[in-house]
Amino acid sequence: MSAEAKPMPNGDTFHEHRKLYHRHVSRWQAWLARLHGVLPPQVDFFALMQEHAQKVEQTLIQLRAWFRARTPEAAQAVSQAEHEADEVVDAISDYLGEVFFTPLDREDIHDLSVELDEVADYAKATVKEMQLLEVEADGHLHEMVELLIAGTYTVRQAIGYLKSAPREARNCAIRARKTENAVETTYRRALKDLFESQDVISILKKRELYRHLSNAADRLDRVGDLIARISTKLI
Repeated sequence: MSAEAKPMPNGDTFHEHRKLYHRHVSRWQAWLARLHGVLPPQVDFFALMQEHAQKVEQTLIQLRAWFRARTPEAAQAVSQAEHEADEVVDAISDYLGEVFFTPLDREDIHDLSVELDEVADYAKATVKEMQLLEVEADGHLHEMVELLIAGTYTVRQAIGYLKSAPREARNCAIRARKTENAVETTYRRALKDLFESQDVISILKKRELYRHLSNAADRLDRVGDLIARISTKLI
């Protein structure tokens, strides 16, 4: 046998190597199993964001219904819808702190949910202040809430397109941003009509309500801008 030749392992050595190999494989498998057990489940953030948009839209729809009915049940429906929207935001926030990977930047997901939730908050605040101030919804308030419902629906469409068609998401986001301009036009017209009145108390009351819905439109504008920027990253 030459000096370079290596001796073949005997049967005992071969079996020892084989046992060692299987022992290492078993340890890796056990480690992976434990790791899998502590990892949070996969989270569909796109579905959660779209669900949140639907809840916000539903809050505005309930606000419109309350404008017409002015019943305690209708007011409760607004509060319930806003609460359900909050629950989705809380779930998104919790998942962002648990999962290792997200389909979008964590900050983008967080900011989008927070800004959109403000729209529902303004809807709920409008009900509470109209009850407190004993103010009826006029044509301007009706028009503003209709515009907000349409804008929120477009936001929901945009979020639905983010995963599969980011270009279409951006187009929807651009349309949603136009809601702010439309609501602002109605807001200024409402103020013009309001200040033609000599009833100072009524002016102060209604101006605050107009401002709530105008602020909600500002939030939708921010949401549209966020979606447009997110979609640009995905294209």
